[in-house]
Amino acid sequence: MIIKGYNNHVIIWEKGFSKELTAQDNVKGFSEIRIEGNDNILELEFPINAQNSTIHIIGNSSFCKICSTFKFLNNFIYMFEGNNQLFIDKNTSIRDTRIGLGVDSQVRIGFECMIAEANIRGTDFHTIIDITNSEIINRPKRVLSIGNKCWIGEGCRILKNAIIPDNCIIGAGSVVAKEFNDTNCIIAGNPAKVIKEKIAWDRNIISEYTKNGPYKY
Repeated sequence: MIIKGYNNHVIIWEKGFSKELTAQDNVKGFSEIRIEGNDNILELEFPINAQNSTIHIIGNSSFCKICSTFKFLNNFIYMFEGNNQLFIDKNTSIRDTRIGLGVDSQVRIGFECMIAEANIRGTDFHTIIDITNSEIINRPKRVLSIGNKCWIGEGCRILKNAIIPDNCIIGAGSVVAKEFNDTNCIIAGNPAKVIKEKIAWDRNIISEYTKNGPYKY
């Protein structure tokens, strides 16, 4: 790990007990963990079963927690400029995904989600100004929220201010940049819209679901 600055903490949780790591420690499954700044906290709840994943926290006063899961593969989390918050709840599997936060942005991902090859951005990073009054008009207005048990299809972009309710599916390649309100929906397209209501989904493939019923965590 690379840790530069003051009052930064990397905390591992396992079987209800916590342990603080130092820059001399390595974290299994993470190719790089880099913290540069002050007053940042990274918490990892094991087992995570990570492989080839990277976390960069650059700036001050950011918080990141990743809860226990069985798949966290080839992901890149980057948090810039400070005052950012990222929380990923338990049993949420994520692979080949980029999650970016910058300057007072917040991202919350619920439990038992399934995410692949997505780009999740809690901020635009760059600045848009209203030239009539010099006002910055693209600050994040709320937490980017992905609810519990959501399936985010391959190649999706989930952008700042997006709210995805519980038990929703986001169709592959969709762009979500607004608030949705109804649970148990399929949301798809660019821009995304509700295309089917009153659905549920399961992690098992069809033959497994037919034979064994719902996936057991």
